[in-house]
Amino acid sequence: MIYHEIKIETNEDYADIVGAMLTDLGIEAYEIVGGRMPEKGNWDYIDDSLTVTPADEVFVRIFLEDNDAYPPLLKSVKDLLKTLPETFGTLFLVDTLCDDNEWKDKWKSYFKPFKAGESIVVCPLWESYTANAGEIVVKIDPGAAFGSGLHETTKLCIRLLEKLVNPSSHVIDIGCGSGILGIAAAKLGAESVLALDMDDLSVKAAVANSEANGVADRMVVKKSDLLKGAPKIKADVIVANIVADIIIRLNTDVKTFLNPDSTYIMSGIIKERLDDVLASLEENGFGVITVERMGEWCAVAAAPNQS
Repeated sequence: MIYHEIKIETNEDYADIVGAMLTDLGIEAYEIVGGRMPEKGNWDYIDDSLTVTPADEVFVRIFLEDNDAYPPLLKSVKDLLKTLPETFGTLFLVDTLCDDNEWKDKWKSYFKPFKAGESIVVCPLWESYTANAGEIVVKIDPGAAFGSGLHETTKLCIRLLEKLVNPSSHVIDIGCGSGILGIAAAKLGAESVLALDMDDLSVKAAVANSEANGVADRMVVKKSDLLKGAPKIKADVIVANIVADIIIRLNTDVKTFLNPDSTYIMSGIIKERLDDVLASLEENGFGVITVERMGEWCAVAAAPNQS
């Protein structure tokens, strides 16, 4: 496949915000390249052979297929960058045409097992890992779907699921991507999981990953635009790792799928949009249980108000 690698130069403080804005344009995934290294004790994994980019050279990188949709989407990206203030950095854009037959699997060499929560360890399907006492291993091949577990938003969801899921839990994962959160819920003991995504590639990836993890008997994957195509069931835990605007839209419908004593987990919320999400929850009859933060991102756990 011929595709475009687009790198946008920004600065470390605003890289995640630029990435979130790109997802609002319909771009499914982005990568931040460069920036300061974390403190050694906070590393999930580090390959000593990697070259570290200086902190003043930070890029948001996206990959777009070379097709008829590419020119208008590129224009939307450029129009967005023109609206951003100087504090976001140079926002210089470099567009490189690539052929993925040359290195489409190269990224796999950098995806290693890592601890995503207190007990959950995420391990690529092509890697081996021996679990330590108390660890639960989730094997993932994200393919073209979002959900390697590396992003802060996914880690926040996993850590909340670890606290909330029990053997009697019925769980719905909205916008499941690779299926990582639904699989984590099943491996934490959930009685049943319904995973929903509107993207065919995500549905395919989630099914394959559920089978690879031995939880396909308790995890059903369906194509659905949020909850529109979902069976009318009640859940004890609903998790949605999407973006703020979609969560706000989802908040109007999600309550009818929740049991009275249930929890609704939302993530993918950039910190600048947290107040908007909290206001939407209040408007739709939810009380906030906790707000968790990691970097520029927030996750919220809420419960339906009892009336």
